[in-house]
Amino acid sequence: ATLDVVSGGRFVLGMGAGWLRSDYETAGLPMDEPGVRVSRLEESIAVIKGLFGDEPFSFAGDHYRIEELDGLPKPVTRPHPPFFIGGGRPRVLRIAGREAEIVGIGASLRAGELGAHAVVDLVPERIDDKLGWIAEGAAQSGRAIGDLELELNHWLVRVTDTSAEADQFLVGQIVEKLAADRERFGISAVQLDAGYHPKDLDQLAPIVEALAGT
Repeated sequence: ATLDVVSGGRFVLGMGAGWLRSDYETAGLPMDEPGVRVSRLEESIAVIKGLFGDEPFSFAGDHYRIEELDGLPKPVTRPHPPFFIGGGRPRVLRIAGREAEIVGIGASLRAGELGAHAVVDLVPERIDDKLGWIAEGAAQSGRAIGDLELELNHWLVRVTDTSAEADQFLVGQIVEKLAADRERFGISAVQLDAGYHPKDLDQLAPIVEALAGT
């Protein structure tokens, strides 16, 4: 809520169930089974939305219990800042479709690590399945999937200065791939991997310009 206030309503709250095993190991935390993690996520969404509200909020669940807690300050975005919830399996994506304004489509990562299984789980046919789960969740809240913003994470994106370096990442091919994803799946938000260096952002300008014109 404080970030929403100081940013003038530009804050987006990203949430997930937590999937990377090494994160838990590094932090010294036990990694619960997927079902427990997803249940905890579902409760936490209800709690945070309640605390964004105007009145003191109470909640009693398996993971969280609060009594007449008033979340302060109140966000400037009403009724609450947009939620960005991502996942790759049916239950999480149904929750995201029901609760979020932005839904991140990911691979199933219940194994706790990346691998070939993640690549296979993002082939077009699997994305179609995931869109179906999102649509089911959206319908539960009286919305359509078209009311949501859909996001797909593109890792290891690089735009280089020389043609030799660009053999693997040609701008035209990147634009074509992103445009195809938008046309087929309705994906309009693109996230670069966390390792992307800020100084390279200017090199994305031709891609942004091309996509804005299509």
